[in-house]
Amino acid sequence: MWRGIMAFVPPPGPPPADPRQLGLGFLHLLSDEFLSIFVLPRLDSTSLNTLAACSSALYLFARDDQLWRTMCMAKWGHSTRGWRKRFDDGVIPNDYSCSECTRLMNANGAEGLVFKGTWRLTFYFPGPLCHGLHDSDQLHRKWRMAIANSFRFAVAPRFRSQFLELKWARCHMDLTELRSLEPGYVPIEEEMPDLDENSEPPNFTLQLVSGATLSPEEFRERFDEPALPIMITPDGFINHWKAFKDWSIDRMVELYGNCKFKVGNEYGTPRNVNMTFRQYNDYMRNQRDETPLYVFDGLESAPEEFFKDYDVPRIFEEDLFATLGAGRPQYRWIVVGPMRSGASWHQDPQATSAWNALLSGRKRWALYPPDVVPPGVFLMTRDGQLQRTDEIYNNENGNGQEKQQRPEYERIISPTSLIWYLEVYPTLTASMKPVEIVQEPGQTIFVPGGWWHMVLNLDEISIAVTQNYVGHANLQNVCEDLLQSGDEKMFAKFKSGVLKDYPQYENEFNDAIRQLTPTSDEIVLGEGYRTKFEFIHAYAEESLENPSSIWRKRLLTVQNRHADSLPLSPEVDSIPFEPILGGQNPVFQHTPTGNIVKFYTHLANGFATFASEVEVLRRLVNADQDNSVPHLFGYGTVLGAGTGQNFRVISKKEPSDGAGESLDPDTVAWASPEMIPWPWPYVVMSCMTHQSPIREPVKRLGSLDWDRVLPWLATRLTSIHKPLPQPGKASQPFHDTLQTITPILIESGAIPNDGSPYPPAQMLHSLFRTNFPAYINRRLLRCVRSQHAWGYVGATLLADLPRYLPRSFEDLVAVDPQFEATGAAMLHGDLSSGNILGRFEGKEWIPEHIIDFGDAFHSSAEVGGGQGVLDPLWDFVAMYISVMNSDPDVFHKFLILYRGRGLSLLERRRVMVYTLCYEFEGAVRWIKRTKPLVFEAKTWEEAEVALWGIV
Repeated sequence: MWRGIMAFVPPPGPPPADPRQLGLGFLHLLSDEFLSIFVLPRLDSTSLNTLAACSSALYLFARDDQLWRTMCMAKWGHSTRGWRKRFDDGVIPNDYSCSECTRLMNANGAEGLVFKGTWRLTFYFPGPLCHGLHDSDQLHRKWRMAIANSFRFAVAPRFRSQFLELKWARCHMDLTELRSLEPGYVPIEEEMPDLDENSEPPNFTLQLVSGATLSPEEFRERFDEPALPIMITPDGFINHWKAFKDWSIDRMVELYGNCKFKVGNEYGTPRNVNMTFRQYNDYMRNQRDETPLYVFDGLESAPEEFFKDYDVPRIFEEDLFATLGAGRPQYRWIVVGPMRSGASWHQDPQATSAWNALLSGRKRWALYPPDVVPPGVFLMTRDGQLQRTDEIYNNENGNGQEKQQRPEYERIISPTSLIWYLEVYPTLTASMKPVEIVQEPGQTIFVPGGWWHMVLNLDEISIAVTQNYVGHANLQNVCEDLLQSGDEKMFAKFKSGVLKDYPQYENEFNDAIRQLTPTSDEIVLGEGYRTKFEFIHAYAEESLENPSSIWRKRLLTVQNRHADSLPLSPEVDSIPFEPILGGQNPVFQHTPTGNIVKFYTHLANGFATFASEVEVLRRLVNADQDNSVPHLFGYGTVLGAGTGQNFRVISKKEPSDGAGESLDPDTVAWASPEMIPWPWPYVVMSCMTHQSPIREPVKRLGSLDWDRVLPWLATRLTSIHKPLPQPGKASQPFHDTLQTITPILIESGAIPNDGSPYPPAQMLHSLFRTNFPAYINRRLLRCVRSQHAWGYVGATLLADLPRYLPRSFEDLVAVDPQFEATGAAMLHGDLSSGNILGRFEGKEWIPEHIIDFGDAFHSSAEVGGGQGVLDPLWDFVAMYISVMNSDPDVFHKFLILYRGRGLSLLERRRVMVYTLCYEFEGAVRWIKRTKPLVFEAKTWEEAEVALWGIV
C-alpha cells in the first residue's frame, strides 16, 4: 500500500514552475515537518530507497540519517541490562572470519549495535566487521560500495527545505559558546540587588560552595531543608576518588570496554539499546546526531570493583530508601554522553533528591522550583488531558511559605534540551528564565526533590555518576508521592523499614497518610475532591483562564465588589490573578496592583481566623504609624460560587466548663441546623512588595543586624501587646468590627439571626480566641501524649515530663508575683520567622512588616466581660526558636528593649512550659535540629538552662 502511495508520479501537464512541487510531486501539499516526522517513518527500507530514486528532493528526505536512526532503534533496540554479560565469556576476538561477521549481522544485533559512521550504513551492516577484508567476499564488496556512496553530497537544484537545513545544522552544532554564563548572573541565596518598578529581575545561578568546608549540619540547615540546589567544588569532596583521577574515556574503555551498557534513546522507540562500552565509544566519537545516544545505566549489576573507585559524599550518606534493601527503586547510574546529548525537562521519580558528580566534560543545567512548570513543557494528565505551562500554576511564592505541591500528571512532553535552548529560551523574559549553571569537571550538583531540571552536555565527552536518595528533609514529600501514585505496598514496606531504624520519623509518615487518606468531609467532597490534600492545593493547580473554573468565579465576584483596590483588566477574557502557594488558606495576588485576596477554609478554623484577621488589621492599621501591617481594603464572603451542593457550616461550641473558645476537633459543633455551602470568607489587603521573611537574611548573609532588628521588634510587639485603655471596657475598633461582620456571619449561616446588634457572647468566644488560660490548660492535658508522638524528646526527659508540668495555667502563674493579670490586649499567636517580613538594601535586611494574624488571641474583656488574661511570653516562644535561633544573649537584649528587664527564673520555667505546650511540632523539631543536647538533659530544669540560658 505504502509503495503505491509513495511512488513518484509527476503531475499531468507542463512541468510546474515551483521547485518544491517539481521535486515532491503530490507530496508538496504536506509540510516538510509532517512529511519527515509522520509520513516517512512509516515506510520500510525498500520504500525509502525507492522514494530516494524518484527525485533529488525526495532523495534528501529519504536519506535523512536521523530517519534511518529511527529504523535502527526500532529493529535492534533492547531494554536488557547486564554489566556482566560479555561476548563469548567476556572476550571479543581480535579477528572474525567473514562467516562470523555474517553470523553476527544476521543475529539482529544481539551482540550489540555497532555504529558505522551513518545510521543507514549501520542498518545494512549492524554487527562488527572483521579486520581482514577479503576482496572475494561478497559482503565486503557491498560494504566498500556502501561506504563510497554514503558520504557523497546530494544536490537538488533550486529546491530548499528550511526544515532539513536547520536539522542538519543542529546535528553539526558546536556548543562551546554555552560553556560560560553571560555576565550579571546572581547566585541564589546571595543578596538581591535593589530594583525599582521598571527594573528587570536578574538572571540567577547556583551558589558555588566549597566541598572542603561544607559540613553535614550546614548542608542540612542551609540547603537540604530549605530545598535549595547548590554546586559543590571537588576539594575535600570527591577529589580523593579514584574515579575522579582515573576515569578518562580511554581508561573506561580499557576497564569496561567489553561490558554491555544500556544506552538511552530519549526520543524514539524503543528507549534503550545495548552496546558494549567500546562500541559506544566508537559511536560517540563518530556520530553527528541531533540528540545523541547516551549511556544512562543503572549500577545495580555493576561489578564490585566498580564501587571501589568512588563513594557517597558525606553530606548525602543518609538514604532512607536503603531500608528497602533489594526492593528499592533504581537509584544510581553512570552517565556518559557526547556534545548535544542530555536530559530534557523532568522531575526525579518518587520526589527523591539527587546529586550528580561530573568527572569529565561540562554540563549546562537549567532548573525551576517545584511550583514552576518550565515554559514549553506540556503535561499529560491521568485523564488524558494535555496542559500547557500557562494552564498550570506558574508563579513564584510571594509569602515566604515553603510547602509546594507537585502537579499530578501521567507523562511529560518536552522538547529536547538543544531545541529548548534554541527555540524556547530566546523568547523568555528575565523573570521567566530558569536558574542556570555550567558544571565544571569535578563539581557536584545537588538537586532537591521536586525541582524541575534539564541538562545539556557541552563537551565531546562527559562522564558522571549520579544517585537519588531520600533524607529526612524530603521524607514526607516522598511518602506523599508513593501514596499519590497508588504504590501503597512499597509505602508500607518503606514505612516499616524506616521506623525500625528511625522511630523519630513516624510523624512524617502519619502526616502523609493523613493528608492523602480519602476524607468524609462533606465540604471537601462537595467541591469535587477526594482528599483534604487535593482540596488544599486545588486553587493553585486550577487554570483561572477556564471559564468554568470555580476559583475564577470566586475571584471575579470579589473583584466586582472591590473594584477600587482590584481594578478590572482591560482584556475582557483575562483574569489578573495568580495563586501564591503556601498554607491551607487559598491566597491570590492581583497582578496589576500586587494586592492580596485571602480566602479562609473551614479546615483552618475558618470563621475564627477570618474574624480575628479582620479585627487585628482594623485595629492596628489605625494605631500603626509605620504601616508595619497590611492595609485592609475590604472583606466578606462568597456564596454560590461553588458546585451548588449544600453543606453545614462548621463553627466552635462553647465547652461545658465555660472555658470559652476551643480549637480542638472534639469540641466542633454545628453552628446552625440549616444546610448551606461553605461561604468562603475573604479579605482584600495590601501587598508587601519585594518582601523576604526574616529567615532569608540568615541564609544569604549568615546573620542578622540585631542592632537594627531588635529595636524594631520591640516597638512592633509593644504596639501589638499594649494593654487595654480601661480594663473591662471594649475598644471601639473591636465593636466596629463586630458591627460590620455580624451581617456577614448571619448571611452565611454561621450565627443565628435573632435580631441582636452583635453576635451572642458565647458565639463571640467561638469566633475569637479569647480564653488563653483555658487554651493552655487543654494543651497541658495533651502535652505528654504529643511529645511521645513527635519523638524528639529523649527517654529520660519523657519520663520526667509529668513531674515537671504544672497542673494548670493558674498553678503556673500563681507562683510568680510579677505576672501581670491584665497582660496584653492581644497576642499575635504565631510569631514565627515566616511571618516577619523585610527588604534587602545591598547587604542589609530592613524589617518592615508583620503578617498573618489569624491565630491571634484577644482579651476576653473586649468581647463582653471578664478580666483579660494574655501572657506576652507566649509570642516569644516561636520568635526565640525560629527567629533568634535560640540565642539567649539576643533574647535578653530584646527583653531589655521591650520592657526594661530580662527573663526571671520563674518566667524561664513558664516559657519552657509554653514551648512544650506548643500546638505544632515545629517548635521542638527546630530545637532538636539546632540544639540537640537540650532534649538529652537529665532533668527539665537542666533543659531549661540549655535552651533559655542562665538568668
